Amino acid sequence: MRQRSGEAVPDVVRVYSLAIHTLRRNLGMITGRQEGWKMSYNPYARQDELLSDREREAKLFERMRGRVLLAMKEEDFSLSRARTLADLHRLWTHVATLVSDDDNKLPQELRARIVSVAMAMLRDLDGETPDLDFQAEVLGNFAEGLRTSAASGSSQAPAGGGVTIISV
Repeated sequence: MRQRSGEAVPDVVRVYSLAIHTLRRNLGMITGRQEGWKMSYNPYARQDELLSDREREAKLFERMRGRVLLAMKEEDFSLSRARTLADLHRLWTHVATLVSDDDNKLPQELRARIVSVAMAMLRDLDGETPDLDFQAEVLGNFAEGLRTSAASGSSQAPAGGGVTIISV
């Protein structure tokens, strides 16, 4: 037992308080609340914070395109290919849902075109053998369109035929 301000503190209480302190510190590290730890864990986090929404979306489509290109080289029944196909399905479902939302500020005609493309991608994915070349090409076109519109600052489709998902 230790003495603290005139009263005895059992060792169990010290151990318990040390465990709570350690847990709080580790929980902060897991959630990324400690800035120094966050930067050492993910050095690109700051860069992503500086990107516009369109640039982030373009990065997402480009990353997904890279995964599709890798999946094309794998066996038909590999786990990573199955995950890529599932993530593609999730992406196109999410795009269709976001764009068809009434709060979306894109012009109605553009929204309809994007939903049409997303539904075509979903139909392709639901088929017996999805055309991954087609998926990769469309993902690349979306990324290019988002980057073009981000550079021009426009919420409209650029002249090259690209599309934007959100309006800033």
